[in-house]
Amino acid sequence: MPKSPKPVENMTKHLSQEEREVRTAAEEEFIPRRAEVVLIMPPDMSPKAKTYWKRILQRLEDSGTKLLDDLDSETFGLYCNLLARRDQLDSVCNQLMRKLSKAKDSAEENLEVIEKLDGVMTKLSKMEALILQYAEKLGMTPSGRIRLAQKKAAAAAPDENDDLFGD
Repeated sequence: MPKSPKPVENMTKHLSQEEREVRTAAEEEFIPRRAEVVLIMPPDMSPKAKTYWKRILQRLEDSGTKLLDDLDSETFGLYCNLLARRDQLDSVCNQLMRKLSKAKDSAEENLEVIEKLDGVMTKLSKMEALILQYAEKLGMTPSGRIRLAQKKAAAAAPDENDDLFGD
């Protein structure tokens, strides 16, 4: 499994001064500088997903972070839909937990509820893992933001093997 990316100040890896400068510049500027980014909400989003869309965009705007680009509209829409679906699954899970907490049911009924609860919790766990993957790709996690900076630094860094064959 690859190591988690780290900011330059936390790195123990030995970098040349030029590599360090390129990496630091990329960490500061990994967000594209566009005059205006216009994300277009996909039309098929549920009301709850639209709420997530507005809330997360507002938090990004308040923080001054411009992680998302015009091209991210569909992916961000899928992310918001996943959050809304997770809420629905969580609601079903809570209903089953309340039903299970009622001790008046027979053992067979409780076993049935436990089996349903196990299935819902499995789906919920998979959904949460998928949400984290989307968040990582969109740069909405700390390691996701550092990974974006690493990619930009790698693209800007000179190739040390350029003159290896005298071309």
